[in-house]
Amino acid sequence: MKVSFFISFILYLALHGSHAAVRLKSIAHLSGLQENPITGYGLVIGLAGSGDSRRNKDTTQAISNLLLSFGLNINPNEINSRNTATVIITANLPSFAHQGDKLDVNVASLGDAKSLLGGTLLATPLKGPDNQVYALAQGPLSIGSFKYDLLGNVIQKNHPTAGIIPGGAVVEKTINNELISKEGDLHLILNRPDFTTADLVEAALNKEFGANTALARSAQDIEIHPPIKTRHHFIRFISQVENVAIIPDNLPTVVVNERTGVVIAGADVKIDAVT
Repeated sequence: MKVSFFISFILYLALHGSHAAVRLKSIAHLSGLQENPITGYGLVIGLAGSGDSRRNKDTTQAISNLLLSFGLNINPNEINSRNTATVIITANLPSFAHQGDKLDVNVASLGDAKSLLGGTLLATPLKGPDNQVYALAQGPLSIGSFKYDLLGNVIQKNHPTAGIIPGGAVVEKTINNELISKEGDLHLILNRPDFTTADLVEAALNKEFGANTALARSAQDIEIHPPIKTRHHFIRFISQVENVAIIPDNLPTVVVNERTGVVIAGADVKIDAVT
């Protein structure tokens, strides 16, 4: 208990001191640098009788289509296998993904499969909202769970119908995000909207790069007009913007650890007389 009180006291002193300056890259990001979700529909094979049942017509049809591509014409109604499952594959495409980069993918069962343990995902294209293929996923699944019957009792840990494939997708198309608008401006977006912080960012950028460089459009959006002298080396200018230091405005904060009872108060918290 004494140790917990000492730690909380040290943290309180640290927080109670003057606010420390932070770099803009810690509290904001440039508009256009967001991840984009991509999705695919595929087949997982190699399941030990724990795949989809015949009730899933999409699974039997997908198997029939797969075999047809290899020259085997089999009616979907004649397929009776529980070693295959239809799945949905999801991943996040980074803002500056390049062809050949590898991504982690999430795989989740779409039908009534009992488990995906031991399964392997067949090559599956991953598409974006524009219906364009951006990556190709394939590989063995890592489940991290199990489900089996023991003397008539079902024993399960975590969710056996969902898993991941680390580095299981290869980017097929390079992403080029436009950071500069048609007017030649950048937009710096605060991670937490705040009018006071936006005004501080505007003042700091104008002081660093000259008057009229930045203009706070809202509590979250700061419009930046790159000076002409910086446009020959635009990446260096963005790096300089990210490293401008300011002291952001902070709301009074109190953090309570329910398990240990430790209470940590921020610098702007005022404590009234209590009993």
